[in-house]
Amino acid sequence: MGNQTLSGAWSAEQEVLLSCGGAEESAAVGASASSGPACAAAAALPASCSAVISLTVDPPFQRWWPWELGSPTLYDLEVRFEPEGAGDALSSLTRAVGLRSVELVTEALVEGGRAVGETFFLRVNGVPMFARGANVIPDDVLESAVTPARLARQVADARAVGMNMLRVWGGGRYAGDAFYAAADEAGLLVWQEVMAACAAYPRDAPFLEEVALEVRHQFTRLSAHPSVVLWGGNNEVEASFGWSPVTRAAPQLFAVDFAALFVDVVRPVLQELDPGVVYVDTSPSNGLLSSNPYVKRWGDVSDPAYGDVHFYDYTSDAFDPATYPPAKFVSEFGFMSFPSFSVYQTVTELGDWDLSSAMTDFRLRHAGGVQELQRQMGRHFLHASGETPPVSAFDGPVGASDGPTVTIGGPDVIVAGPNTTNSSESPVALQYKAFTHLSQVQQALAYETAAGVWRRGRDDPATRTMGMLYWQLNDIWQGPSWSSINHGGQWKLLHHAARRFFAPVYLSAWRDGDTLRASLVNDLPLDVRGLLSVDAVLYAARSEADVVTLLPPTATHAAALTAAPAWSGGLASLADAVTRQAQPTQLTYTSDYVLRLRFCPTAVQAAVGLPNPFEVETAGDGAGGNDTQVAAASSAGLTGSSANESCMSSIAGLGAAPGSAACAAASSALVCGEALFHPTEFVDASLWGPPPVLSARALPGAQTGDSGALVLEISSDVVALWVAVEPPPGLAGNFNASGFMLLPWQPQVVVFTPDPVEEGATGAAPMTAEELASKVTLRSLQQSMQEYEAGNPSSSALGLLNGVSLRLSVLGLTIFILTML
Repeated sequence: MGNQTLSGAWSAEQEVLLSCGGAEESAAVGASASSGPACAAAAALPASCSAVISLTVDPPFQRWWPWELGSPTLYDLEVRFEPEGAGDALSSLTRAVGLRSVELVTEALVEGGRAVGETFFLRVNGVPMFARGANVIPDDVLESAVTPARLARQVADARAVGMNMLRVWGGGRYAGDAFYAAADEAGLLVWQEVMAACAAYPRDAPFLEEVALEVRHQFTRLSAHPSVVLWGGNNEVEASFGWSPVTRAAPQLFAVDFAALFVDVVRPVLQELDPGVVYVDTSPSNGLLSSNPYVKRWGDVSDPAYGDVHFYDYTSDAFDPATYPPAKFVSEFGFMSFPSFSVYQTVTELGDWDLSSAMTDFRLRHAGGVQELQRQMGRHFLHASGETPPVSAFDGPVGASDGPTVTIGGPDVIVAGPNTTNSSESPVALQYKAFTHLSQVQQALAYETAAGVWRRGRDDPATRTMGMLYWQLNDIWQGPSWSSINHGGQWKLLHHAARRFFAPVYLSAWRDGDTLRASLVNDLPLDVRGLLSVDAVLYAARSEADVVTLLPPTATHAAALTAAPAWSGGLASLADAVTRQAQPTQLTYTSDYVLRLRFCPTAVQAAVGLPNPFEVETAGDGAGGNDTQVAAASSAGLTGSSANESCMSSIAGLGAAPGSAACAAASSALVCGEALFHPTEFVDASLWGPPPVLSARALPGAQTGDSGALVLEISSDVVALWVAVEPPPGLAGNFNASGFMLLPWQPQVVVFTPDPVEEGATGAAPMTAEELASKVTLRSLQQSMQEYEAGNPSSSALGLLNGVSLRLSVLGLTIFILTML
């Protein structure tokens, strides 16, 4: 939000003496704000031709808060310099500043009387923060191409999906001023690193002096920004001691070099400029044995018991929660995906759309990356050599006698095979597109698995995970990488999924042996009450009547700043319930459906004992307290839309004007959370029949507002998983939803917002909603699985081209029969 105007104004003036090469000059230096509390000033003379004024600001004033905890209030601070006896000579400087406190909390964790680790989290204005976010890299190879608008958009895109922190990676470049100004306005925290990374650095005097000048300049430039809450000395310099042949040969020597630069130079410069600065000398690290005197805890920086960790594992199952360590703070982790095809298409040609092409090798700057992705896909989406694609489940019926598998459908005969809608393209190109989509689905599911583990860990007494920043937010060019946003700004499926797993109130579901468990994670300083429900959506369902209710909407509570179990059910019992309640003409297998869990908030309430920066009532003595009632979130909330869009119509009983802190607080919780759980792997599920037929149409009056947003309705003839919605190549902008489950009885409304054309730039010609509907790319998981295998016969003995699925009518039932030609 913008700079705030409060009643009154404050100012201070101090006469100082400037020392300039032995000569002294008297001047008046003043500071004032357009509004705010009283303050007092004091001046010091630490260097020639300079003076420092210290301002002490007395309450009342409004603090700057991260967006989910309150309002990011900013004040316009003006500093004026008036030389004595110089007439009208005047110099002034204005900055937007925020008032907040921040500390890095590293407290010992004790179990059974012995130390088992140490916490690592930020406390802002006295409130512990779980950091949710990503790492930022340079947005383009050419610095001149990175405009202020692009920097502001990075922050906006992060905030749009629920992030509250960005880490400016030490292996890139310092961001421009617009990035930090946007973070201040958005209430987004910034972990800022000195630009040093992944290498040993010298400790000769000229180099150390150069670094000191750089750090002094950058800290002075950024010190007014309340969003910058932590400074890091470097990225992975200490970690490189474990993998660089040079440093491994003489670790003690390079440890001395490390200390000389990052402990004895960078740290003192920062502390001189701000004695209260939060500083970590490297990332990842094991933290400190002592802060005074400063003693590092040297050792394996991948140890999850201390400090922050960087976690990358390309061989284990990325969908298995056990893969992810019980770290205190994860400042990097990730898994790669290919860029969206509509983006990649703008810099390649037909001959490049081959996984073995020279262009793929050139754009892929990670050795063995394709093979790593294929191995993961083989676990979840693709058949091993010699296997036959299933037509129905192979687990066997639950609660039913042996016999033919039955599904909902008509008596028509359908031949299964590769999607023929793009039959004019070569199988190799189709396979490349399918691989691209599968890689993005896989990446999103891997990150969501990790998010579930670490967000649930915030209240585990042995883990106390309090942060996860994935690698990486943006991309420097159009190529395979770990990013959630393509080069140019188009969101990948991961970024859309982040809106779900980074929601302040998050519903997480996972398999624990033979049990399905669900937890509610609440990062808000508000108690949230709502309704939790569980149902089974059969892949063959054609109407709402085919959905099996397993848990009707049930009152559930998520306490402020906690992660706690919300529900559990035995998978065998759930399968029995599905079979009993399914249509009488159906025999169901665990591979025939997906379990859908939902949590929709209905009321919020300020928590006792926590700071209450919002205008929300605190619990009373009576049962349930004085809840601030909120209306049930609409189905639009399931795609990530917030009640901010129509705040006062969605929230009852606040008694506050639109745009107030109370409205923002309640609406931040007003998003229905949804978690999908597949009882079997996708490859073993009943997803190998004819792929969904997807369509898009423009809605009447489908252009909205001054932004030129276009509204489409996406439909499917069957249940479609992970439906990707991409604009045509060259059309800059984003849809508000992609990567969703699409039901045949419930079309999905999506809104495309084109990027604003920057001054002096040329953009694509405006497009109507009808034109967009005819050019949009739609793709489902079923289509991609089948097209990839069709183009890669080695992954299946039949490769789908040799498999025929006949759907026959027998006594009014539909039976699938697999034959081999």
